[in-house]
Amino acid sequence: MKIFRTITLLTLMMFSSTSVIATSLLNLDIAEKSGVNMVTQFPAPQVWIDLMPSPISSIKEIPSVDVYMRLENNTSEPITYNFSSSQEFDIHITDSFGNIVSRWSRGRVFAQAFTDVTILPGTSRTFGGSVILTTRDGQFIKPGRYELSIALGSRNYPSVYPGSKMPLDIGWAY
Repeated sequence: MKIFRTITLLTLMMFSSTSVIATSLLNLDIAEKSGVNMVTQFPAPQVWIDLMPSPISSIKEIPSVDVYMRLENNTSEPITYNFSSSQEFDIHITDSFGNIVSRWSRGRVFAQAFTDVTILPGTSRTFGGSVILTTRDGQFIKPGRYELSIALGSRNYPSVYPGSKMPLDIGWAY
């Protein structure tokens, strides 16, 4: 199951969330860039890490979750996002104390050069990928409640939009 969230960034922001139970609509009085929609794709709110040994192979697939953010330009003008490196976004899994236990960018190398991404009128751009469910030392993330978030690294627009975070419960299956 995947969860999609749509945020319309207007003077009055519309937030809608679809889940297995219901669709909810919440209006937030937040001023943002008019005419930009943000659609986020998150995994189901509960993820299980399979710890059972495979009878076929001793090599276990490293568990991960996919997270994506699509920005849609519904204006009549191009919108340009400026980045201070080739890393345009990051995905974090944080614990209840705010500590980052896993991140998409871990182990990746990015060019240290200013880059721009322009989204033309009527088009969109998707950012995101898979974040692995292991800690920096390679251990599976312990069972518990975490927060999963995706953020842009843009210098000229907000890095975190409302709706770009969600709770994530991680469990171990034996």
